[in-house]
Amino acid sequence: MIRKTLLLVVWLTTSCMWWYEREVPHEPPPKVKLPIKVGVILTYNETGDSLPQIVYDGIMAAANDVRIEHHIVPLDSIELVHTYVELATDVNTIAILGPLHSKACKWISPLSQTYELPTITPTAVDPRIPTLSSYLYKLYRSTWAQMVKLAEYAILTCDIHKFVAIIPSDRYGNLLLETFRQTVDTLGGEIVKIFRYDTKMLEDGSLKTTLHYELEDLIYEGILIVGYVSIMRPLAYAVWGSGAIKEGVTILSNNVWTVRELRDIPGVDNTIFAALPWEVKNKNPFWITGYTAMQIVEDALQSGISTRGKLKEWLDTHMNESLPYGLGLSMQVVVPQLHIYTLREGQIVKLW
Repeated sequence: MIRKTLLLVVWLTTSCMWWYEREVPHEPPPKVKLPIKVGVILTYNETGDSLPQIVYDGIMAAANDVRIEHHIVPLDSIELVHTYVELATDVNTIAILGPLHSKACKWISPLSQTYELPTITPTAVDPRIPTLSSYLYKLYRSTWAQMVKLAEYAILTCDIHKFVAIIPSDRYGNLLLETFRQTVDTLGGEIVKIFRYDTKMLEDGSLKTTLHYELEDLIYEGILIVGYVSIMRPLAYAVWGSGAIKEGVTILSNNVWTVRELRDIPGVDNTIFAALPWEVKNKNPFWITGYTAMQIVEDALQSGISTRGKLKEWLDTHMNESLPYGLGLSMQVVVPQLHIYTLREGQIVKLW
């Protein structure tokens, strides 16, 4: 009797499993069908954050006939995951632009792999993002890679060899300085003076005073200014007010807002910004990233690509090519948020 009962239990269990497998088979990622759609997921940190709208405006400026379905979702929310899955399971979705933050990209990285959906983040900066999923792409290079490119550009293109560095007195500033210094040393340049500052020095004016007296008789050709967006205005005023920007001295920075703030100071000679390419002049840098991300997808669609797999192959092929997209930007070049140069027809162009 016990043996019959055991056999019955085994038979029922096997039958249930067979029925479950028959009713719920493994389904491959959906094949894209016409009309093709591009999903856009714009994450934000806090209410009132203008970043999603600025990036979206750039995306729409580059969009042609392709349908756009966009969602604005909080960074730290399950809504982000639900939105991604909803777009990924739509057979018309060929790609997703977004999220905008590195943390959000980490959350959805396994989903991009599961649904085999090419996902391009316009603004996330974490250099590890592409390693999380073979379907995850980013336009930003790491800040450390930017310092290398900035040093190479200054020495090899602008023939600048003597630098002054103005950096925040924290770990971030020291790391960027060390990366910049290593490249400068390798290429035969020299950092002749280093100034470290904090917010107190900006508030009490001591940075401006220090720069004025210590740079008065010093010979240098370039100034590396490292700072955060939140303090860029007082930093720009301190540097300009000190007289550090002498005739013929070139400004290098990890942040385009340095140039924007300097340009807005009354009395600043605006001819130093005259080389700013017309395409990006008066455009918010985050608008440019949205435009560029959409332009990349548009270029792929124009070449006849209509499936997720083919789009991934196209992105993988072109990731290492210096292809200018619309505004002179490429996936391999740092967009101007954290740079003061861009790429046009294969050539790095000075932005001021």
